[in-house]
Amino acid sequence: DFFKKYSIKEQQEDLKLLKEALEKVHPDLYWHVTKEDFEREYTTLFNGINSEKTAYQFAYYIRNLIAKIRCDHTAISSPPFLAEIKKNNLPCLPFNVKVIDNKLYIKDNFTEDSLFKTGTEIISIKGVKADDLVKEYLPKVHVDGFNKQAETGRVEFYFKLLTEFKFDFPSSYEMEVLSPTGTSSKKSAMALGLSVIEAKYDKKYPVLKGQSLKFIDSSKTAILTFNTFYDENWRTFLNPSFKKIKKKKTQNLVIDMRKNMGGRDL
Repeated sequence: DFFKKYSIKEQQEDLKLLKEALEKVHPDLYWHVTKEDFEREYTTLFNGINSEKTAYQFAYYIRNLIAKIRCDHTAISSPPFLAEIKKNNLPCLPFNVKVIDNKLYIKDNFTEDSLFKTGTEIISIKGVKADDLVKEYLPKVHVDGFNKQAETGRVEFYFKLLTEFKFDFPSSYEMEVLSPTGTSSKKSAMALGLSVIEAKYDKKYPVLKGQSLKFIDSSKTAILTFNTFYDENWRTFLNPSFKKIKKKKTQNLVIDMRKNMGGRDL
């Protein structure tokens, strides 16, 4: 049950287990954070658990501890949550955003409402000012070291999911926006199912997701492209691809991962 609530004790036990696991298996836990600062963050979070939470609310809450490590390959995995969101057909924020100087701008509008076109500045969402959302999300994203540009990029990447977690998947989002021409407006944006959003995203960015195999030079060279390992399709894609390469007796193989964001250690 995606909305099952876990007790304070269960959350504290899980947080303690997470800390112990990080201390045991992370190759260099205190490279970018002192042990004292890490312990302080852990204690603050542990003592701050004062109510029941769902798994996604708990994940939202403890992201600060993971981000404190400042390791790009250590993160809370999103695919299990996305699978549950899709399975339960939960309403999702219908925008992707761009962050510039702590200001939010609509990058992708998955609604049919032209008010929310690309380049529109978001002043607030459900009464929370845009810069306050950015400030709240920055300590929740994982990056290597103190790369501020990477932090901003990660806020953009996780903005939809974090906002859905923060507001508990509302059916609509009350938006205050400022158009590129300077017109201020307030209007609700209806949330959309994740499947609908993904279909629109794939249509707009067909080359940015998934995998592909193509042959050039009369099949002497194969180009195997992996734009993401974020979904599980690559597992069923890989073996048939190499069978084709073997059957064609291809001599050269190019693996193109230029648009792949990488993976995680944990």
